[in-house]
Amino acid sequence: MFKITNIKSLDEKFYILKVKSEKKLNILPGNFFMIKTNNFSSTPLLNRPFSVMDYVNNETSFLIKEVGVGTKLLKKKKIGEKIQLEGPFGNSFLNFLEKNKKIYLFGGGTGIAPLFFLSKILKNKGYDYTLIYGAKSESQLVLKNKILSEDINAIFFTEDGSYGEKGLVTDYLPKIEENSLNFSCGPNIMMKKIEENKNKSSHFVSLESIMACGFGVCLGCVIPTLKKGFEKYQRVCKNGPIFDASIINWKEFLGEI
Repeated sequence: MFKITNIKSLDEKFYILKVKSEKKLNILPGNFFMIKTNNFSSTPLLNRPFSVMDYVNNETSFLIKEVGVGTKLLKKKKIGEKIQLEGPFGNSFLNFLEKNKKIYLFGGGTGIAPLFFLSKILKNKGYDYTLIYGAKSESQLVLKNKILSEDINAIFFTEDGSYGEKGLVTDYLPKIEENSLNFSCGPNIMMKKIEENKNKSSHFVSLESIMACGFGVCLGCVIPTLKKGFEKYQRVCKNGPIFDASIINWKEFLGEI
């Protein structure tokens, strides 16, 4: 069991949940946990997957958007209350790092969470990186202040031009260097566009999916790839959540065929 140490509202929908474990855990950027949203009832029945936003001194942070019953229940929990988490699960962005390449991180929505964690590590290890973070307006750049306070090398985009550059994060694509390393997490259509315009560079995506177990048994989180046979469908929880974007069958994944 974990203990809740803080629940901080960022706006009407987004909040940060912090929990502390009794012992040190091996948590890496890209990893996720399955969180039980209600300790005293079977409703909701299934745990919910959440990417790790940060991990400091045995304290794990999650960026959560209130969208349904489970996330509403989490927000109502009390500091000091015990909470059940399973994990960490999944692979990590660190598996795909290349020291001598320029690194770009593209994030939108709750997809900024694992990229914030990754940015801190890249900065501390001296990598050449840039975080590109976008939202519809300044008020929806919910991690802007944390990014600025950590002195992360970041470029901000807002669709209405209320903060940073006006437009979408994908508007930055013409500026990326050839043979760079790109990581993205956010809306699927955003990640698809990055893959289509990656300027002879490698591109890895962190996918989000509804899942029941978190360790590959239920097969509820499979995605279509360009591989053949039994490898065509990959499990986000077990094979990911970080994937080489070039192996994903984007048209099938987005329901375009």
